[in-house]
Amino acid sequence: MKKWLIWCLTVLAMVCLIPGIVLKAAAETVPVHCAFCGIREEREARRYEKYDSTYHRVYVTECQNCHKDGNITHLQVHSGGTQGPTCTEGKICKKCGAEYDIPGHAWGEWKPNGDGTHTRKCTVGGCTGSETKDCSGGTATCKDKAKCEVCGESYGKLDSNNHANLKHIDAKAATKTSEGNIEYWYCDGCNKYYKDAKATQEITKAQTVTAKLPQSPLTGDTSNLMLWIALLFISGGACTVLTVKRKKMYRHGGNRI
Repeated sequence: MKKWLIWCLTVLAMVCLIPGIVLKAAAETVPVHCAFCGIREEREARRYEKYDSTYHRVYVTECQNCHKDGNITHLQVHSGGTQGPTCTEGKICKKCGAEYDIPGHAWGEWKPNGDGTHTRKCTVGGCTGSETKDCSGGTATCKDKAKCEVCGESYGKLDSNNHANLKHIDAKAATKTSEGNIEYWYCDGCNKYYKDAKATQEITKAQTVTAKLPQSPLTGDTSNLMLWIALLFISGGACTVLTVKRKKMYRHGGNRI
């Protein structure tokens, strides 16, 4: 009876002590430098909590030398775990259970979609990740659309108020042989004419032209004038001949019937 009792007590003691021995052996320690006494020692880690995607907090026991910094925390880098199968899945820390070391996508070049947006895709095999954004940057003119600074595609609408090449044309006086023009501005991008430098008063090409000066009679056709002068000389000569002939007739006896 006593032997059986002793055996039972022995078994009971082992059941009570073994977990403590196992837990004691399994307890993890971390090196800690005490902020009060300056001693560096291995302390038991009580628990782990996630801090961010790189570190977790480690709660440790108090200093065994001064007993002043109990239950303090230290930052420790995540560790352990297996890399996930996709670009957006990382490892799982074996201490705190946080996900970390997420690789992320390996993006390819932006490709235009032809609708004012562009898209890029992940180049990692088996990954279907992609992202689409609006085109941006560049400057539109009256002739050309804006060119996206990211994908290089033209997008959006023309800007009728931003002229590609507005040229100033000086005024030119008309002459009797050629037309003149007023001062105006011409854009060869949109092929439009303007009365002002800010291109706010649009006019037609015809409105830029000034008419030729009127012709002077002295500078016109002189053939008729020369004819009149010739007739004048002829008539004057005829009058002179008649006058001389009459004088001779009077000298020889006057008029004859």
